[in-house]
Amino acid sequence: MKVAEREQTKQSAHLAEERQRYQARLEQLDAELTEKRKQLQNTPSDKEIRKQHREATARKAQIANQLRQLEAQEVILVKALDEATYAYNSDRRELLRFQEGEEAHAVFRALEPEMCPRCEGHIGEDRRQREKETHGCSVCGEQIHMKADDSEALRQLLKERVDASRKTHEQSESALQKLKKHQAELEAEESAIDQKCDQLGQSLAGGFDKYYDLQAEIRILEKERVSLTPPLTGSVQTPPSDLEILKAVVKETESQVEDLKNELLHEASQEIVRLAQEFGITAITSATLRGNASLEVIINGTRDTYSKLTGGEQLRLKVATVLAMLNVAEKKGVGRHPGLLFIDSPQNHQVVDEDFRNLLSGLRSAVETLSHLQVFVASTSSEILRQWVGQEHNRIRHAVGEEYLW
Repeated sequence: MKVAEREQTKQSAHLAEERQRYQARLEQLDAELTEKRKQLQNTPSDKEIRKQHREATARKAQIANQLRQLEAQEVILVKALDEATYAYNSDRRELLRFQEGEEAHAVFRALEPEMCPRCEGHIGEDRRQREKETHGCSVCGEQIHMKADDSEALRQLLKERVDASRKTHEQSESALQKLKKHQAELEAEESAIDQKCDQLGQSLAGGFDKYYDLQAEIRILEKERVSLTPPLTGSVQTPPSDLEILKAVVKETESQVEDLKNELLHEASQEIVRLAQEFGITAITSATLRGNASLEVIINGTRDTYSKLTGGEQLRLKVATVLAMLNVAEKKGVGRHPGLLFIDSPQNHQVVDEDFRNLLSGLRSAVETLSHLQVFVASTSSEILRQWVGQEHNRIRHAVGEEYLW
């Protein structure tokens, strides 16, 4: 009995230790999952970056339209300011001439001539007295005094004109300054958007290794948490059936296949961008090859599908896609491509000579890298084709005039 009790106590202690280890590992997994999910939430995905890029591009287009409108408004405001400046300066000169004339008249009115400056005749006291009474000049007899009311009215009118033109000038100048300030703000925002688009484009071209790595780590932790078995509590557990085991195997296999497929497609997409740039599509910054054989690209900041591209771009991207899959398959040791590639009439697809040379150069590099790859190009006679393929080893079959090729 005592031996049985000791054995029971030992088993209970061991079970308690197992429960503690299970609980500690469970808490550790939960903490790691929480941290990884938080990091994943703060790490932008390719969809989020593409959305930000589209929004930034749309905003840039709005700013460009607003700047064009402001430029047209600026022409009108500059012309209005020039007219207001001219009117203001003219009114000030008119007022200044009036004030100077008034001062000159006051000086001349204070003079009391004793003889005529023309004939040097003597001006007597009777003529000076008559001047005071009639306001007629003692020399020539003309009226020499303007009525005070008329002079003051004219002065007030000129001052009002100066005030009005000055106000118009200040308003025009203020409106032009506000427009220029708005222009500067929009240009600064446009510059910031350009930098943001460049950064987003680099992110798209550089891939999303961190984002995908976090997803993979979270899946591993989730699988471990699900598979973590609590210690026995004394009850008898029913073993899983064969069907349940097979379902679990299928689920795990599909998960691993999906992870491998995403990894291969991601690497192939990066290789497509590199090859397409070598083939002359230098403006491409991103490519996304999907499992359903669809291809999306970003060229000059605009996302397009394969079907919307030109014939020349489609041809070069098609060749780049095949070579990218071959390169990735060779690197990873997967796939069963027969190593045979036919290209029909490449120069009939809007391909310029320089891009055709780049395409042939890339194909030749691929053949040198992948020893099992064979490439057949059917085309009309071309100096570029003969130059890049070479005449050695009978690599070219050439028919002239009415001759048969085969």
